[in-house]
Amino acid sequence: MNSHLSYEQQEGIHIFVWHSANRRAVDSWLGWMSKLVERDGQLGSIIIDFSGIPLPPISYMARAVRAWMQQYPTVPHTQIAVIYAEKEVAFLILGRSYAMTLSRGRDVSLKFFQDSDADQVWQWLNAGSAASS
Repeated sequence: MNSHLSYEQQEGIHIFVWHSANRRAVDSWLGWMSKLVERDGQLGSIIIDFSGIPLPPISYMARAVRAWMQQYPTVPHTQIAVIYAEKEVAFLILGRSYAMTLSRGRDVSLKFFQDSDADQVWQWLNAGSAASS
């Protein structure tokens, strides 16, 4: 863990919890994603938890993710659950828009969950894993 982002793996699911809404957190997250792809050749199932922070730097994040995707153009199917704070509705609107644009042409299942519905995340990820097995 660093002060901006923590990572752990539980039951084969990669969990990223954001502690800061800044560029360092974005860079740290993408660094972890790179390590995982280089080590495993895939990402599999991911939880990205933004519930403890305000809106991250969306335009910086979009540019960084686009560059990351160019570096790793052939990542196999990835299932991503995004948890956001219920009070951050702007995050949901912007996040969905950017996610649809950035994931176009990729094998990605993506779903957004309010922090009050976080218990549904594992159920959704496990259902998707079973369907793709």
